[in-house]
Amino acid sequence: MLGVLEQEESLPKELELLLKERETARNTKQWERADELRDELKKHNIAVEDTPHGQRWKRIL
Repeated sequence: MLGVLEQEESLPKELELLLKERETARNTKQWERADELRDELKKHNIAVEDTPHGQRWKRIL
């Protein structure tokens, strides 16, 4: 029987910091800053989705 393991993709430290900063901005209701950070992440091919459990990201092409 074969099993498939999903590996969590890691990001460069710079992008991880942008994600954390965006999360902080949203938590403190700094919506404009959160949008700016989302746009910056998009330039690096990272899409951010806000969920009831926090933000999630994925690579986009």
